[in-house]
Amino acid sequence: MRHAGLVHRGSPNTTARAYHRWFRGERDARMPGSRNAMIRRLHLITGLILFGYLLTHLLNHALGLISLDALEAGPRVFLLVAWLHACVGLHSWRGARHAPRLSDAAAGRNLTRRDRAWAAWPARAMLWGMAVYDTGMNVDFGRTADDYARYRAGFPEALFGRLDGHGIGRAGQRILDLGSGTGSLARGFARRGARVTALDLSEDLLAQARALAAAEGLEIETLRAPAEDTGLADGAFDVVAAGQCWHWFDRPKAAREARRLLARGGKLLICHFDWIPLPGNMVAATERLIEAHNPAWTYGGDNGLHPAWLGDAARAGFAGIETFSFDSEVSYSHEAWRGRIRASAGVGGSLPDARVAAFDRALAALLAADFPEQPLQVPHRAFAVIALAP
Repeated sequence: MRHAGLVHRGSPNTTARAYHRWFRGERDARMPGSRNAMIRRLHLITGLILFGYLLTHLLNHALGLISLDALEAGPRVFLLVAWLHACVGLHSWRGARHAPRLSDAAAGRNLTRRDRAWAAWPARAMLWGMAVYDTGMNVDFGRTADDYARYRAGFPEALFGRLDGHGIGRAGQRILDLGSGTGSLARGFARRGARVTALDLSEDLLAQARALAAAEGLEIETLRAPAEDTGLADGAFDVVAAGQCWHWFDRPKAAREARRLLARGGKLLICHFDWIPLPGNMVAATERLIEAHNPAWTYGGDNGLHPAWLGDAARAGFAGIETFSFDSEVSYSHEAWRGRIRASAGVGGSLPDARVAAFDRALAALLAADFPEQPLQVPHRAFAVIALAP
C-alpha cells in the first residue's frame, strides 16, 4: 500500500504497525523524520481548517440558511475531502499523543485488536463520510403535498384513450399504481371502472389522493409501501403502472417487483407527462431559475422521452415492449404555474421553506417581466412504455 511516500507490503497486522509508526512520526528508511513530522502536521492543520469549513456548512444547514442538497457537486465533493483530511489529521494528532502506549507495537510485537481498529479508523471514517454525504438531492414530495394536489397537471384524457387501445385501464381490471402521489393516474383508471390500488411512500400524498378521489365519488385503495418491496401477493394485478415516478425508484428492483405482481399476460405501464423547454420559452426560463436557486437539480433540458425504461423492462423479463408519445399544451395562470413549480422536486420537494419562498418571489417577478400574457400555454409531452408479462 502507498501513503504519503510510505511504501509497505505485508499482512494487515504489519500494515497497521507501519501506520502506527507513520502517525507517531518515527523515522523510516525511506522517509526522513523531519519530512514525516511535516506531513503529519500538514494533515492536522489542513484537516482542522477544512473540518471547520464543513462545520460551518452544517451549522448553516441546521439554521435553515442553506440546504446541503442545494450545494453543487463540486462543493459537496470538496466538503467530503475536508472530512477525509480531518479524519487523517485528527488521527495523526491522537496517534502522536499516544505514542508511549504504542511503543511495543511499533517495536515489532503483535498489535491488539484495539490497535488494529485504531489504525483502520481513517479508512472507516472515509467510507462513513462517503456513505452519508453523497451528491444527490433528498426529495420528499410530502413536504409540498398541498401544492402538488392543487397545481400539478394530471395526465391528459387523451393518454387514457391511447392506453385503452393497448388494453390498459378497462373496467374490472386490477391496477396497481406505483408512486401514485396524489393519484392522478389512479383516478383516471378508476373513472373507467378499474379496481385501483394507489401505492406511495408518503402518507401526506396518499391522504390527498383519498380526498381527491372522494371528491369525485371514486373508490381507490391506498397503501403506504416502497415500489421495490410492496408486500403484495404474486400475480395479484392485471396492470402495474408508474406515472411520473420511475426515475425515483431503484429501477431494476421496481421492474422485478412489477413482474412478480403481474398475472400472466399482465402489463407494465411506465408513463410521463413532462413540460418541454424550448429556446426562449417560459419553461426554459423557469428551468434556469430553478438551477440558479438549486444547483443540485439536474433534470433541466429534458425532451420528455425516456428510452432507458425499455431496457429496465427487458432486463426484468418483460416482452412485447412498445412505446408511444404525443404533445399537447396545458394552460396555466401565473399563480398556477408558480404553484406547479413549487410542487416540483427542485423546489418544494427539496429546498427549505425560506428558499422556496425566495424562489417563488423570483419566479413571480420573471413571469411579470418577461411572460406577462395569461393564460400561459405550456408545451408538454406524454410518453408511455408498455411491456407484457409473458
